[in-house]
Amino acid sequence: MPSPLSVVERLDVVTGPFAYVRRLGDRESVDALTKTLDHIVIDRGPEVEADALAIRVLRQRVLVVAFVNNHYAGYVPEAHLRREYRRRLWRAWRARPNPSVLLVYALKCAMHYHQHTMARRMSSGRTPVYNSF
Repeated sequence: MPSPLSVVERLDVVTGPFAYVRRLGDRESVDALTKTLDHIVIDRGPEVEADALAIRVLRQRVLVVAFVNNHYAGYVPEAHLRREYRRRLWRAWRARPNPSVLLVYALKCAMHYHQHTMARRMSSGRTPVYNSF
């Protein structure tokens, strides 16, 4: 299968007001390597970098929404939060089907996750407590 970057470079893939990039993993191969998705099983670094370049190219023309399957690399950080974010994003989309509104809401979810992770790391002592005031 061609990479998203090669497709974006060769074809005019923009057919609507936003682009959707979806990366799926091979469930069978990841499940054969591990029973839990609490760590990275397959290093997809080079592929992710190529995907990021494709997203940058697309972003010059339209809003880009990206989705990565749990089995893509074998890591599901805070799966319960991700389910909640998906549920809330879907509810926001049904209420106001506008890609710009959805992008702002997705950024708010990302900021919440960042703050949640930072607070959890500081409370466990893995990182020092920072005062931004």
